[in-house]
Amino acid sequence: MFSLSPLLMTSNLQQLPLGISEFSKLRESGAIYVDKTEVICDNARTPGDMIYIARPRGFGKTLLLSTYESLFSRGSGDLRALEGVGIWKLRRVHRIVRLDFEAFCGSPDAESFEERFDSSIVDAFSRHGFRLSDGDRRPPLLQISDWLSSFRTHEFVLLVDNYDSPWLESLEDKARLGRVRAKFFEFCRMIGSAEKVFRFACFTAITQIPLWDMFEFLHHLTTMSDAALVCGFTEKELRENFGEWLDRAMEHGMWFGMDQLLEGLWRRYGGYQFNNGCRRERLYNPFSILSFLANPEYGFEDHWVRAEPRPRLVASLIQRAFRETAGAVCAGNLWYIDYVDYISPEPALRILTEMGYLTLRKKDCLKSIVDYPNTEARVSMARELSRVLLNGIKPADYGIPTTAEEREFSLVDDIVLIPKFLELLRDSGWQPRNHRQAVGMLVTLLLTYGFNEDRDVIEYQKTCCPILRIQRLTQIQEFELSFVDASGLESSCWSEGCTLSAVPDASLMIDYIGCPRRTEFFPADSNSTFR
Repeated sequence: MFSLSPLLMTSNLQQLPLGISEFSKLRESGAIYVDKTEVICDNARTPGDMIYIARPRGFGKTLLLSTYESLFSRGSGDLRALEGVGIWKLRRVHRIVRLDFEAFCGSPDAESFEERFDSSIVDAFSRHGFRLSDGDRRPPLLQISDWLSSFRTHEFVLLVDNYDSPWLESLEDKARLGRVRAKFFEFCRMIGSAEKVFRFACFTAITQIPLWDMFEFLHHLTTMSDAALVCGFTEKELRENFGEWLDRAMEHGMWFGMDQLLEGLWRRYGGYQFNNGCRRERLYNPFSILSFLANPEYGFEDHWVRAEPRPRLVASLIQRAFRETAGAVCAGNLWYIDYVDYISPEPALRILTEMGYLTLRKKDCLKSIVDYPNTEARVSMARELSRVLLNGIKPADYGIPTTAEEREFSLVDDIVLIPKFLELLRDSGWQPRNHRQAVGMLVTLLLTYGFNEDRDVIEYQKTCCPILRIQRLTQIQEFELSFVDASGLESSCWSEGCTLSAVPDASLMIDYIGCPRRTEFFPADSNSTFR
């Protein structure tokens, strides 16, 4: 998690756990803890188990690792009044080896990385009595392997945080990535050769990039099947644990009830799904939720995106995704083949999905279908996709307000703005192949320039006549979309020389009483067409 603020509280509310990633400290502070100890304890009951859990940053992986450290060092001491207290029985205290592979990042070259890697591993095991032999010229990790073999069964517990950080740092440098992979081989070989001395091991990461290499050496390694239950907040957990904070948020916003607030939070910070088994769970981003609850008076801000530690990597991956999908990533609802191939690079869509910018919708054998989880991730990707899409073209040259503030003060109607965006899209040189892709590119530009995603609901309805719907507060403007060929005739399919047309179809008003509902209908002039 992130250390933005140590303890956030108001006079009458229980503290928010924002910034607290140590389980014992969280329990001592009295801050809110979303109780997941039943699942956590259950996953560590079998001696010799090793688990690998990959989730986006900000989903509580460090807190999970700290919980295991508490369980194996303090027993059930921190579990008072929690579900796991009746499950966890610690027969003896174990030697805890805790590593954070994020500490290996930032090395100027591969040689420095290897030196820092070996030094940190040696330091971690030195706390339990290991010493490098002056006369032994073997690699340090091989010496540790021999030293571990002298211990009795299940003496150690291994906890590794941010396991894939060095991989992500080297993803754009193939030569360095090869050196990183070789060093990870060495580490896994060391652990695998002394597997019997480990009572339990847990590896947390953002992606599964290094996972398949690990299976070669760690025969008891598995992915955490019910990880969705321990990383991320469900709607039920929000209501049960943060009810008073949600009530406080409603006092600072325009929400007419708890359901409407939660729906807004879901659209903005929710939408995550990590496997088919948890399809029905509505999972929210914990970091964004806690950040919002701490300061609801500022509305829905980009908390999680703003804290991204690898913006250059994310931008590079989004650009790759645009090229790999020929622009179809703008529309979302994509698929990729989930396979292991160390010759060709990992599909950008897969890495973006594991990093949390996309999310799984369905998985069928090797085919994974992914989409945008929420507007926070959608808008952040739209900004980078627009740079690729426009390739230096300036929207201001087309009379388009470039920020939400400029759009508010310009008082330009959507009926005037949409044709400007269509002209901008046409001049970009990209030719959408179908309505869905065309709307995806158009919406990408709308979200990047001038449309406030907190107030503007942009939807695409695929009916007999595809409809683009833009909702601003209590007003809705609909546009009927079609392709127009060189002769000016409308076509339902794209062909060479076609341009996208948007005809104003309807203007609606909404009355907000709990949930939106239509109250009036105003037919628009059906003869006005924009290309």
